[in-house]
Amino acid sequence: MYVLYLILAGISFLCLKYRLTDISKKIVLICWFIAFLLLGTYAYYTDDYEPYVELVDKAYITPFAYFHIEQFWIVLMEYFRGDIDGFRFISMILLSISLVLIMIRSKVNPIYFISFYTILCLNTHVCWVRQPLAYCLILLALVYYSERKFAKTVIAFLLLGLALYVHKSSILLLCVLPFLFISVTKRKNILKFVVLFPMLFCFFLKALSTLEAVLGINMEWYLEAENVYAERHIVFLIIANIITAIQFYIFGLTIYLFRNTSILIERTLVSSLFGIVYISAFLFFLPFDANTIYVRLMAFGGFIAVLLWSGNVSLLKKVKKYKCIVVLAAFWFSLVLISMLLNNYTRIDRLTKLPW
Repeated sequence: MYVLYLILAGISFLCLKYRLTDISKKIVLICWFIAFLLLGTYAYYTDDYEPYVELVDKAYITPFAYFHIEQFWIVLMEYFRGDIDGFRFISMILLSISLVLIMIRSKVNPIYFISFYTILCLNTHVCWVRQPLAYCLILLALVYYSERKFAKTVIAFLLLGLALYVHKSSILLLCVLPFLFISVTKRKNILKFVVLFPMLFCFFLKALSTLEAVLGINMEWYLEAENVYAERHIVFLIIANIITAIQFYIFGLTIYLFRNTSILIERTLVSSLFGIVYISAFLFFLPFDANTIYVRLMAFGGFIAVLLWSGNVSLLKKVKKYKCIVVLAAFWFSLVLISMLLNNYTRIDRLTKLPW
């Protein structure tokens, strides 16, 4: 299945380079979603596959064994009576439907969407299962909200509520909502936030220590305990930091390119992406390990970038920085592949395992 993932990635880069006919586009889209369902169902090479096998089995045997899992998934797990393939297949069906709804509602170029999605999001989305569906709901909520109509705004908030029901960590992404009311299309506003960053960061650390004292908890211990990749090879750590640096640069470049947009959906997405970058920077510079949290935020930032790029390909191609984005995305993707091999959860047998 890992080979199929590499093939999809290769096709995605070709789709970004060459123009396809209408018939070719339909064939590529159909084949892509079929491959997507296969990858998501039999994602042996991902680090979360085996934990999900255990989750689905335990949820069937003892429904309350994993009460921290959202009820939506508990019900789905119980329905399949411990069948991991059935559970993951339906999960990927739901995710596929969500992706199609996002493409239709935002009116993006579908070929560019699936191509950028494959490069920036596919690996984590077939790995995490639950959170990507919440990502889709939140992204769809942003699309509805951008239309600035009362009924659509109500739908947006309903989708946000549903996202919280699908994955509780969605509450982290709700921290981005205040940035929707800030016009980052104005350079002065961005400069103000950059200048205020040290002051806000110090205030945040002070507030955090006060909260720890009041609640009697050790936030540093909690965050590092949540970090499932605590023990890594030094080379992996270096690559992981390079990957994060590239993400920050790509997102910053995207904000810069779309800063003067007059399209409502793009303005909403740019503001959201700026919020993602700003909050992630806070977490990245904390004096203790908050890797798990900001990695999730940055993953959602990649999803936003996919929608922005595929929605306005003409803008990207008008500027020389388009090649820079594609090259950086390719470099980022290559590092992700290398890090998968160095990840202490990944084994060679996972890379070569097939459904039969």
